Amino acid sequence: VQPRPVIERMLADLRFKFACRYLAPQGWPKAITRAEAEDLAAAGLQTLSVFETSAGRAKGGSGNGVTDAEVALAAADRIGQPAGSAIYFACDFDFQPSDTISVAGYFEAINKRVTTHAVGVYGSFAAVRAMHSQGLAKYLWQAYAWSGGKVYPETHVYQYNNGQTLAGVSVDYNRQLKPDAGMWSLGQGGASQVASLKTGDKGPGIEALQRLLNAGGAGLTVDATWGPKTAQAYDAALRAPAQWRAAFKDQLIATIQQMN
Repeated sequence: VQPRPVIERMLADLRFKFACRYLAPQGWPKAITRAEAEDLAAAGLQTLSVFETSAGRAKGGSGNGVTDAEVALAAADRIGQPAGSAIYFACDFDFQPSDTISVAGYFEAINKRVTTHAVGVYGSFAAVRAMHSQGLAKYLWQAYAWSGGKVYPETHVYQYNNGQTLAGVSVDYNRQLKPDAGMWSLGQGGASQVASLKTGDKGPGIEALQRLLNAGGAGLTVDATWGPKTAQAYDAALRAPAQWRAAFKDQLIATIQQMN
């Protein structure tokens, strides 16, 4: 297998435009990392984020939706996924009419909690149609599996060929059908500006960020200098997503925009 940055540059050279990657609990082997997100951005590739821990998870209804929403948001924060982009949640099974109530409950719980990102659904024709028709998914990623050759007209991304090998890696091929599919890159928004800071960097944006972190109890020395303690406080704040977004989301965005 080629080193990861080589693979991603090969994808770009082969005219691929995006990669679909998993958000998952920290430590899961298939989960996208911050380093991978940076490599994808450097290669000029967009990222489509999908949350899945098990194929039939959505059948568990609202209880699973509550848990998965929080885990997905924490994962998105760890890698710096920009607000407003999509998190797709998977229905990776042969969706039947009898699944509608439980899966709708799952997505209702997700929509109540995922307020900083758009909600998408991955699944068969029947799954994406059901969640879209009930207003529970803005973005639709349809699999050809279980779909009987049909493509839902509002589908944003279509998965059309699975189990292929590219650059030594097993991949599934997907085609973007609509201009906006909720994808993202660390070149968008402010996250990459924070990631680019190095120990010893100085500036008014860093001072503003330190004051903002201190308002949340970080106890930093406000010296306008990026260092390990500031980096740790910033990372700790992102690991407390509900509190951070509730109290500081708007201020954080304004602060990061000063770091150009």
